[in-house]
Amino acid sequence: SSLRLSNIYVLCSLIAKIVSVVLFLVVATPVIGEAVTAMLEESSAPLPGWVGGLQVFIAVIGVISFLLSTIYPLCALLMLNKPQVKGYLARHGR
Repeated sequence: SSLRLSNIYVLCSLIAKIVSVVLFLVVATPVIGEAVTAMLEESSAPLPGWVGGLQVFIAVIGVISFLLSTIYPLCALLMLNKPQVKGYLARHGR
């Protein structure tokens, strides 16, 4: 049924997003932080004070992006599983 397929989509989408944010936090955040730090260390100027908070900022942006990307799947899950919608789809959906 269309409801079952939609729920499968939602679960797959949420699982993929969770895996993506974990990989981003574990792999990409440290690599980006090290790359920026290495580039700044090559210059003769002293390191700016914000370098220490850069990895935290990158991680926060990654988590915010994750949360924003889950809006549609969560809304689809909540709306499609309401009793009124389930009843309508049982009568008219496929």
